[in-house]
Amino acid sequence: MSRSGRFFQPTGGWPRVTALLMTGIIPVALLHVGLPSNADAQSVDFCLVTSLTHITSMREAAGGGGGVWAATSGGCFHFTPSSGEVDEVIVYPGDLPDMFCNDILPDAQGRLWVATDNEGVARRQDGSWSYYTTFEGLPGSGRVYCLCEAANAIWAGTDAGMARWQGEAFAPIDESTTGGAFEADDVTDMTEMDGLLWLATDRGIYSLDLAGSPFDPSSWTSFEATTDSLEIEGLVAWGSSLCGHGGKGVYMTDSIGDWNRIWDVTTVGDLAVSATEGLLAASQGVYRYVEAGPSWEETGSGYPSGYTGILYGSSILETGSGYLCCGVGADAPEVTDWGEGIAVLRDGEWDLMDPCGMPGSNCYQISLEEDGRLYVGSHLRGLMALMPQGWTHWGFEEGMPNVLRTYSSESDGSGGYWTGSYSHGLVWIGGASTWSTDDDSVICFVTDTLSWPPGLTQVVCPLLNQQVNMLVRQGDVLWIAQEAFFATPDEPSGIVAVQGLPPDPSDLVWAAREPSAGGMAFKDVRHIMAVPGSDTLWVAYEGEQGCQVLDHRGTPMDAADDIWYPAGAPLTTEDGLVSNQVNCFARDDDGTIYAGTSGGLCVFDSGSMTFSTVSGVTGGVRAMRFDRYGRLWCATTQGLFLVEQGQTVASYDESNSPYMPSSRTEPDFGEYDPLTGLLYLCSSKGLWVVDTGTGYHEEAGEVLFYPQPYLPAGGEPLRMCGPSHDEPVSVVFFTLDGRMAGERAAQGADLWSWDGTFDGTEAASGIYLVVVRHGTGTSLAKIAVVR
Repeated sequence: MSRSGRFFQPTGGWPRVTALLMTGIIPVALLHVGLPSNADAQSVDFCLVTSLTHITSMREAAGGGGGVWAATSGGCFHFTPSSGEVDEVIVYPGDLPDMFCNDILPDAQGRLWVATDNEGVARRQDGSWSYYTTFEGLPGSGRVYCLCEAANAIWAGTDAGMARWQGEAFAPIDESTTGGAFEADDVTDMTEMDGLLWLATDRGIYSLDLAGSPFDPSSWTSFEATTDSLEIEGLVAWGSSLCGHGGKGVYMTDSIGDWNRIWDVTTVGDLAVSATEGLLAASQGVYRYVEAGPSWEETGSGYPSGYTGILYGSSILETGSGYLCCGVGADAPEVTDWGEGIAVLRDGEWDLMDPCGMPGSNCYQISLEEDGRLYVGSHLRGLMALMPQGWTHWGFEEGMPNVLRTYSSESDGSGGYWTGSYSHGLVWIGGASTWSTDDDSVICFVTDTLSWPPGLTQVVCPLLNQQVNMLVRQGDVLWIAQEAFFATPDEPSGIVAVQGLPPDPSDLVWAAREPSAGGMAFKDVRHIMAVPGSDTLWVAYEGEQGCQVLDHRGTPMDAADDIWYPAGAPLTTEDGLVSNQVNCFARDDDGTIYAGTSGGLCVFDSGSMTFSTVSGVTGGVRAMRFDRYGRLWCATTQGLFLVEQGQTVASYDESNSPYMPSSRTEPDFGEYDPLTGLLYLCSSKGLWVVDTGTGYHEEAGEVLFYPQPYLPAGGEPLRMCGPSHDEPVSVVFFTLDGRMAGERAAQGADLWSWDGTFDGTEAASGIYLVVVRHGTGTSLAKIAVVR
């Protein structure tokens, strides 16, 4: 299988806001939330950057040649198979009421319908969105599995029956409204054939006579007796045959009631009918049904080369433009928070095109570089990174030894990156500052040599074990938080410091801290915070074991000089903590330390060595960050809280904002960018980005540059909006090392443009810091150039 490129970029049409343009985050939409509580109440913008790589459904756009709509576990997007370009993305929050989309349907009237997993149906008409839930007639809890257009009506299959669109709302169709003729709950798929609407349900197959009324019992026929045990989840009409698929394979019937299994496989992801190939099934590859056999023949080369064991086919479709497309799933059918994207059949070979968005949604430790590059650990996707060119990631194919839980992410300060790989040690990636992963070197540091994967470059080193929870740099030292791997609870654990840089292992110096040496209270470490400009390290232990402070007294590589506070014992509820489970720390500019616990927020008094509770912050505090105005943002299991001068001044939860709190047992992390004022919070659903309104650009006035990233080869100039049109503007470009690259001025923002050159010389690819001078002041921004 060929791969056309890493997470290709949209050609236009993204929702844009200044802060996101400055950091190059795409695709996202921000939803503005203001709380009218008091004069200090905050108005903030929320967005969720997540994965659109797991395809749940694909539909032809109206007109046949209008491209393809794809529904995913992170939203929806429209793309053109011939070019692989994504030109529109629909996401939560902003457009959709839920991030997980089960189906998408462009109808004959130009409307777009989206079936969500928790919040009913969303409909776009004439550019405006409307939302329909149980209050508008959809039976069930809000889960809608499928959509169908038949008999000039829109039908929705839910977890408690189905519904028909009535012009203003849906009319519920279930056991109570059909006189008991239709008794199913889960309606997972629908298709029209011979004037009948066929339904795949949890009670087998039903048919509805479209010439009658769905509320007339005589319009219904149940085939529960012959189909309930077949576990058919999807249907497709092929000529005079009705075909179904599910967990037991593919079935076909010519005379309803006599179903024949024509393919006995473990799981079939989807069925489709192609104008050129006939009946297609997606499993571990895409296969065509040959009636003469009968047999199944693989369609297209490249499957499953390089992806053995991966379940292909969350959806398949042949578009009116003649391209066969297939959604490529993960290595297990139950994994839905990421996939491999979309494969398009070109000249007999499958071309895998990774769609826009994060490689995976479940993410952990965040690291933000000054030039706007953002790195984040993940579940099942290794180390992910957002570059000016888009997202990339380091997984098995790129040399990672394990991608199960990549908790950690920390720069080595020289273009490489450190990360951890669940039970597989510490990993260094050389060359991780560039988008391409082709020439990166990956070294795994382990305590015991790994027998798999083959070809792994590994170095035995004095780590305490092979589990890495978190990484923090303090000067030229990398601190490694470790815990005993769950299968071997008696193994040593603690904190390890490493000094020096790979790739030469002899250049590295290691020093470990563990309880057996005295001073350190416990071995299993959940969280560490290095205090900038000092010799101290705050340490939180796993479970209900409190926290401690390490003072290495300027000799981090010599544990003999360490002083622990308190010595040999943790700080606990006896010292004022509201809970002994400490999840995270934060420090303000005055040096005051805050501890986030499972019971709330605490502030530390260094004079008395005790904590006190900050009122108003409810739930377990998962992650914290101070903004540049000294305000503390606390992400808890109940919401996002803003604390100013020791007082909680605002809170955001699911009742007043799009924000969904995290309650997973694994660590959560946060990061803050003072230039843009963006707060990043990891979660199992993706990366939350909160525009706190505290970026430097907020003071100077907003200036937008578009498109971002800027591709001069595209032929369109870079443009600006924001300053008044009747005032001159001047834009001065600087490279990241501070050199002035050039200047471009105009008599107004609407007249300003840039072609990617300075005095006729092409500007190199990369990030440029720009100073924009206009009549109302000076603004700062970033511009990403990609050639």
